[in-house]
Formats: sequence, C-alpha cells, structure tokens
Amino acid sequence: MRLRKGGGRETVVGYNADVQKVFVDRTRAGFGKIKDRNQGEFQFGRTYEIPMSGDSKIIKMHIFVDESSIEVFVNDGEQVFTNLIYTKEENDGIELLCRQRSTFR
Repeated sequence: MRLRKGGGRETVVGYNADVQKVFVDRTRAGFGKIKDRNQGEFQFGRTYEIPMSGDSKIIKMHIFVDESSIEVFVNDGEQVFTNLIYTKEENDGIELLCRQRSTFR
C-alpha cells in the first residue's frame, strides 16, 4: 500500500510473503538523512521490517495516516510501527497493490 503518494514521495506499507515480513518503507517519505538533536546525521529514509510467523495465513493491519506520521498495528497490536514522514499538501494519494490473491476489508 502506497500512502501519502504524490510529487515523487510516498511511504509503502505491506507484507512480503516471500520472506514473511511486514514492512514500512519510508525511503521516499521526505528526507534521506536528517540531523538529530546532537547534530549527528542519521538515515531517515529507510525500511523497517518485522518477521511474522509462517503459520499465519491472515495478516491483519490497522493503518493510521496523517500529514506527518504513519502508525501500523499488526494483528491487533502484536507488532506496532510508528514512523514520522515529511510530506507536502499534494502528497495525498493512496495506491493498493498486490502480487497474489488478497482480500482487503
């Protein structure tokens, strides 16, 4: 799922069945690197992922999006992502993608 898509920016949230991982990819969510409060640089634009058990055929995700953050609750909070994003007003698109048979509710 591509969130806050537009103007060359987006944050991608999904499940990779090949490696059984849920991920949040913010490599195109605004900045590549930013400075922390001590003026040290760190990689802002990166992908975060968590493994899911191989026996589950259903991955339940509740996703909350606003102008500056994305929160993902996997399987009723079993795993949680909270990520800042840097968007502009025109980054208001959502795009759903899937390679295999999936059901969205």
